[in-house]
Amino acid sequence: MTGGTVVVAGPTNSGNGAVDYAGTFEIDGGTFVATGASGMAQEPDEGSQAVIGISLGDTISAGTAITVTDAAGTVVASIDPAKETQTLVVSTPDLVEGDTYTVTFGGEVTGTDTFGLITEGTLTGGESAGTIEASLSPLAP
Repeated sequence: MTGGTVVVAGPTNSGNGAVDYAGTFEIDGGTFVATGASGMAQEPDEGSQAVIGISLGDTISAGTAITVTDAAGTVVASIDPAKETQTLVVSTPDLVEGDTYTVTFGGEVTGTDTFGLITEGTLTGGESAGTIEASLSPLAP
């Protein structure tokens, strides 16, 4: 992937994943966000653009915003998943490899909405789910 915007509302059955490929998934540009079941979770594994891939631990209900913010509190990406989800994969040009980002469930997110994805918005409230470091091969348990 070298540009554009891709939003994936993947399966809820853990026998499948929102991202599924044989070989490699190289990401060098664009905005990619995927949510879905955790059973066969994958994320981009090559390329020059940083990625956050995380297993959320619990199943998050459809309609509950999942937001990634940087150290300054700026929204990097917020997705309002169309289906319940257990994983989140995010890659945007705004992610910096090695920087730490906060993941928040719920709250109110404002900004431009593209298929349930908000970038460069603001987050008010919500429950912090912790932090994660952006890397080039990131899926965290």
